[in-house]
Amino acid sequence: MKPAAWKYWHWHLQYSLWRWRRRHALRRQLPPTQEEENIRLLYWDTAWQGVLTAGTGTFLPVYLARIQASSFFISALTALPALVGVLFSLPASMYVERHRDHVYLTTLFRFFFRLTYVLVAFVPFLALGLQPWLIVLIWTIQAFPAAVVVPAWTSVVGAIVPPARRPAVNGGRWALLSVVTAVCVAGFGKLLDLRAIPFPWNYQFVFFISAIAGFVSLGYFSRIKMPQTQPVIPPSRRSLRERLSELIQPMLQSPDFMKYNWATFFVRLGAALPVALFSIFWVRELHASDTIIGLRTTIAQASLVAGYFLFGRLAARRGHREVLILSSVGVALYPIATAFIHQDWWLLPVAVLWGFFTGGVDISFFEGLLETTPPDKRASFAALNAVFANLAVFAGPLLGSALAEWLGIRVTLGIAGGISILGAYLCWRLGVGARRRAH
Repeated sequence: MKPAAWKYWHWHLQYSLWRWRRRHALRRQLPPTQEEENIRLLYWDTAWQGVLTAGTGTFLPVYLARIQASSFFISALTALPALVGVLFSLPASMYVERHRDHVYLTTLFRFFFRLTYVLVAFVPFLALGLQPWLIVLIWTIQAFPAAVVVPAWTSVVGAIVPPARRPAVNGGRWALLSVVTAVCVAGFGKLLDLRAIPFPWNYQFVFFISAIAGFVSLGYFSRIKMPQTQPVIPPSRRSLRERLSELIQPMLQSPDFMKYNWATFFVRLGAALPVALFSIFWVRELHASDTIIGLRTTIAQASLVAGYFLFGRLAARRGHREVLILSSVGVALYPIATAFIHQDWWLLPVAVLWGFFTGGVDISFFEGLLETTPPDKRASFAALNAVFANLAVFAGPLLGSALAEWLGIRVTLGIAGGISILGAYLCWRLGVGARRRAH
């Protein structure tokens, strides 16, 4: 590089650093706006949810596998809450629309949701034969408040984060959740392998920590102040069937929305089909330790952050259609690659496939939903999309369990990958994401 050019770029860098320092110094001197305070509280809420996800969310299926619960119970842990979501997502969205204070509504139903984590932590005190039944029952009950939390929480985030900042805030929130989960799950995995805490009290300790983290997150979220701009829909005297028909009819008449749901349904079904089989495969076929399982999740979450960053930039430049198809095929490679593993340490590199491409799936699915829904009816369209998603999550684990009993786990993992590839083909064939629109 010539001396003159070097001096120019050196000066330009110094000037840019000076402007950045000056701008951030001025920001520190000014009191935070309500918008900035709300986003800060949302980040804190997300961080504590990462602890919750790393503990009970990661190791509850592993605990069931270690107490020799059948694949039916591990499948039901995912399938039955999804069935509740299928049945109650639309009525719950109508219930939410009749309330003004969605922050309070989210906090209230999240409180009941978090109580189930406390109940799960007490299950190891009981007889071993009762534990699988009670865990599945508690996790199914959890889905009832969750059906209200999802639309209420979505409404809050949509109101407190302006559209211009939404991609950056959501990307930062997802990345923060992944980083906290990655760090905590590695620590929890190491803790579970300590000989100083015998089984099952080690799992009980992790479940209690998760429950406490869940209640701490409530404290931050409850302090969010939502702008009161959303009208309250007065109670209707029409029957529930009539109201549901009026709600669903516009969605069924939207071809782009229905194509999006049918195509992504198969991607979701392929991802959900082996969910219950992974923990059984890790524990009973590979004999993996909790440390390895924890490190596997840590690597997956770190790869998820990279996926959010790289696929987010690709979607911004090229549109989300390419991201949707590429990441759907990439996610399919994870169960296929897992089927060929015979040593537990291979779980670590294979986890990169899941984390990296799941980041692309999350981004492209979210953008695809926004692209195919009218802004004034986005909440109700999102509820029907949740029904499709929950149908896949309900049917997938049960179908996977049945196929594993018939064909074996490794063959079933290959079938799961094939179903996701079918979903990617349908996304391409039906033109999902072929057009871009402002939202």
